[in-house]
Amino acid sequence: MRLVPIACLLWFSCAAIAQPVASKDDVVEGGLQSGQRYQLAQHCGASDAALDAYKDRFEAEARGRQDLLARLDINILKLFMQGRLNGDLAFEELKARPQAERDAACRQALKSISPTG
Repeated sequence: MRLVPIACLLWFSCAAIAQPVASKDDVVEGGLQSGQRYQLAQHCGASDAALDAYKDRFEAEARGRQDLLARLDINILKLFMQGRLNGDLAFEELKARPQAERDAACRQALKSISPTG
């Protein structure tokens, strides 16, 4: 498994930047990445408050995109949870890397869940 670069704050923002109309693949990938981002940040020591705020922002954006999700037949919360499982696997791989790489990945993960990203 490869670690996905963390470039966007929330799943739909990533898809919206890429193109004016989000494709199903973009939204699916964004949901998975958001869950993975959450889980990596949790493993890296993010506070419960930071994790809760990130998930709240994710869920609020999902509620705001219900029409799109329904049209694309996507269960975004299920994808988020699958992404969390992927984050567990990614963290296991990360533990085998040199300390400097682990530290850099954790800094990136923690930054990615902050509101200022």
